Amino acid sequence: MPTLIRLRTAAFSDATQYRSDPNLIYVDPATRALWEQLGRQFADQVPPDAAVAFQCYYGLQQRTVKMLS
Repeated sequence: MPTLIRLRTAAFSDATQYRSDPNLIYVDPATRALWEQLGRQFADQVPPDAAVAFQCYYGLQQRTVKMLS
């Protein structure tokens, strides 16, 4: 079964759900800090219209995978 998790985290990098997941206590602090930094970079450097395009593209990818499954 295909997965789009990596594409989802890229398209929604700044989503608060990634920062508030209780399972993050199990992630190495350095890795967690890197993820936090990357989430901030996404919000700071990706123009809002580009972020919307990434998110719409993710929706298209989901539909495509569903058709192929």
